[in-house]
Amino acid sequence: DGTASASELTITGLDPYMEVVTVGKPTYGKYTASITLKPEDMYESPDTYKDFKNWGIQPIVIQFANSLGVTDFKEGFIPDIDVADKLLPAVALGDPREPLLAQALEHMTGVPVQTTKSAIAYPEFKVIHRGFSKYDHNKRNMSIDFGHDELLKSIKESRDK
Repeated sequence: DGTASASELTITGLDPYMEVVTVGKPTYGKYTASITLKPEDMYESPDTYKDFKNWGIQPIVIQFANSLGVTDFKEGFIPDIDVADKLLPAVALGDPREPLLAQALEHMTGVPVQTTKSAIAYPEFKVIHRGFSKYDHNKRNMSIDFGHDELLKSIKESRDK
C-alpha cells in the first residue's frame, strides 16, 4: 500500500516543468531521507561499544524540494487515476498488461489495453507493511535486534501484551 521517497521526489521534481498525471494509490508523504548509523560505523574496535551494541539511529539528513521550493506534501499525493497494484498474476515491468501501466497507456491513448484472464489459481498471501511516515506506529523497532539484548527484549514483550 502506497509508495514514497523516489516516486514522490519524481512527482515533485517534474511538477514545475510539465503536467504530471499520477496513477496508483496515495503516496505516504515522505519528503526526507535518512541514513542508519550503528556503533560499528562510528568506532574502530567492537571493544569500544561492547556495552551498547544492537542499536542504531536514523537521523534525517535530507529534505528534498523541487525548483520552486515545494516540499509540503506531508499527507502524500492522491493519484489522478486510482488503480490497485496487483502482485498476481505477475507480469514483467513494462508489460502493457501490468495494471498501473495499462491505465496510464489508456489515459494517454484513449484505447483500453487488452488483457487476458489467467486460469492459474494463486495461493493466498499476506502483505507485510514496512511502515514509515504517517502510517508508522512501529518505527521504533526498525533498527533494533531484540533477540540479543535481554532488556530490550523484555521491553518489547511488555509492550506487545
